[in-house]
Amino acid sequence: MSKTDDDLKTFMRDVLALEGLEPNRVREMTLFYVTEYDRMFRGVQRCRKLCRQRVTEEITRREGTPTADHLRTVLSVINVLAF
Repeated sequence: MSKTDDDLKTFMRDVLALEGLEPNRVREMTLFYVTEYDRMFRGVQRCRKLCRQRVTEEITRREGTPTADHLRTVLSVINVLAF
């Protein structure tokens, strides 16, 4: 497994741990995590693209669950940052 894969798994673990918090707190912490992970990946756009893809995949897997709704909040932050 590559370092990038490990980093993406850690990112997902971090944002999934936010489930159950107030949406504004989820947004705030997602912003913090994405900013931190930008440094770990080679380039901001690459980081955000990879995180967005991974979160989108997980939403598809968990469709119809509260976790999918939580991940949509996470994705909304990543999407805003992408522009």
